[in-house]
Amino acid sequence: MIAYVLQAANGECEACSSPAPFLTAEGEPYLEVHHVKPLAEGGSDTISNAAALCPNCHRAAHLAVDAAEIRISLVKRIDRLKAE
Repeated sequence: MIAYVLQAANGECEACSSPAPFLTAEGEPYLEVHHVKPLAEGGSDTISNAAALCPNCHRAAHLAVDAAEIRISLVKRIDRLKAE
């Protein structure tokens, strides 16, 4: 699941469309896989509930005052995602 989501993102944050902030030691773009509906809230561990985000967008998706709106925008923006 993780490999698929990262490959589908093609090196760009799926929230803000910015390129990954850096390359890893292996030469891969660094993005973090985010569960749109958290596993702790009953979200699935599938590609239809996961997005590749830059670290800033990932933190915002968890901690920002508008985190719920970020979730909604991800589902609208990314075709493979399904609202859970």
